[in-house]
Amino acid sequence: MTSTVKTNELSQILAPIALDFKALDGVIRLRLASKVALIDQISGYIIQAGGKRVRPALLLLVAKALANGKETPHTLEMAWQRNSTHPRDGGCCGIYTHSHPPP
Repeated sequence: MTSTVKTNELSQILAPIALDFKALDGVIRLRLASKVALIDQISGYIIQAGGKRVRPALLLLVAKALANGKETPHTLEMAWQRNSTHPRDGGCCGIYTHSHPPP
């Protein structure tokens, strides 16, 4: 299987949450905003890289599946929180927010 096929399959899986996924970048940008130029620059790199999105994608997909077409106003914030505070990898910022040491 070529990487193009894998990318197309992933795009199909993420299609139902494409708008939410794009909005998640806005939430990340808002939460990482800082008056310190270097921190702002680093948060820009985090958003542009697009990594660290598996957990939020799963949360958004499950929320969409269980919502039965209803609004889920807190889902984006939950996706951000789930990713930014994960104890094993320090979240999207690489900052260890829990008492667990790095792996």
